[in-house]
Amino acid sequence: MTPAWVCLGYAYSIATPQVWNTHFVLDTRQGLLLVDVPADPHVHFPRFGLDPARAEHIVLTHLHPDHVSGLPLLLQNLALRGRTRPLTVHGPAHALRGMQAWLRALGWEPWPWAFPVQWAARAVTATPTEVLAWAGVRVWAAAMRHHVPTWGLRLEGPAGRALAYSADTAPNPALDALADGAVWLFHEATGPYPGHSTAQQAGATAARTGVGQLLLVHVEPGREAELVRAAQATFSGPVRVPRVGERWPL
Repeated sequence: MTPAWVCLGYAYSIATPQVWNTHFVLDTRQGLLLVDVPADPHVHFPRFGLDPARAEHIVLTHLHPDHVSGLPLLLQNLALRGRTRPLTVHGPAHALRGMQAWLRALGWEPWPWAFPVQWAARAVTATPTEVLAWAGVRVWAAAMRHHVPTWGLRLEGPAGRALAYSADTAPNPALDALADGAVWLFHEATGPYPGHSTAQQAGATAARTGVGQLLLVHVEPGREAELVRAAQATFSGPVRVPRVGERWPL
């Protein structure tokens, strides 16, 4: 099985019944790597033939509700399904400390049926740092420019294809380094707000880094066509918004 990157939502912080907040999963023979958990995966993963029980790794890009609020429900429901093996959560120390505090407030640690959660905080800088090598995929992270410590990501699969994900960020050189020469760039296009990017800025990043295709995420549902046109003003390559459930083989 070739590892595949799957889009599970592309909305900004206000989701809709049709489009969830932006998050992804890497589907591999060895299990799942979740990138952000904005809602309980037990609700919507089955729509795409995915079982949350196969989760082995989670990357939390940053500690904002539209990226992490589903994690306590995921852990609870995995425990109730009888999970005993550990689950590893990666991300900025700020995000992991916040999640641990939330789980303590919810009483996770004393639960007699709680399984081990391993917290893998890494201090990354503007220089991409490898944070995980698993299931034939290498994952790099770099510090983005957002309101709180945030990871942007680069994934390279066994076939040599690479993708980059901006998470929430203003344009910055660290993102350029992650995206350099990637086949796909999944770039936020929230708008002209501090710590975020416009569609035009996403297009400019794609043009600078020579990516093969730009996919706009963290956008307002209903504005997809407008934002694609805006990105096309600065990037001559293919631009679109991903389909929910769409897969990209690495």
